[in-house]
Amino acid sequence: MAYASKYYDPVKAHEYYMNYRKKGLRKKRSSTKGLSERGKAAAKMVKEALMEERKAQYKAVTEQVSAKIKELRKRMKGMSKESIKAEVEKLRAEAKKLKTQIKEAFDEKYAQEVEQIRSDKQFRK
Repeated sequence: MAYASKYYDPVKAHEYYMNYRKKGLRKKRSSTKGLSERGKAAAKMVKEALMEERKAQYKAVTEQVSAKIKELRKRMKGMSKESIKAEVEKLRAEAKKLKTQIKEAFDEKYAQEVEQIRSDKQFRK
């Protein structure tokens, strides 16, 4: 018996563990440990710039989805509510998937930038 609670789901627990494990590995690559104050400041500037760029891309995706939903509402008179809801959910799922891909790309970009900073001797302790 794994756990004596009716609320415990071993599959969900495993998924949570695997997800946390992935995040933990990614954090180590982008850690500023071992950098001087100047190196940490450079990493912070890079991160802020990448975050602004990522937010702009998120906003563009959100605006695209909003425009598509407005277009759906205009065509709504001839469609059933269930089909409209299904279409909206599909659009939102695509947007969420796209945002996840954007986040992963920017996390990778930040990790690469930190690696470059870490490789420069003037930014190390």
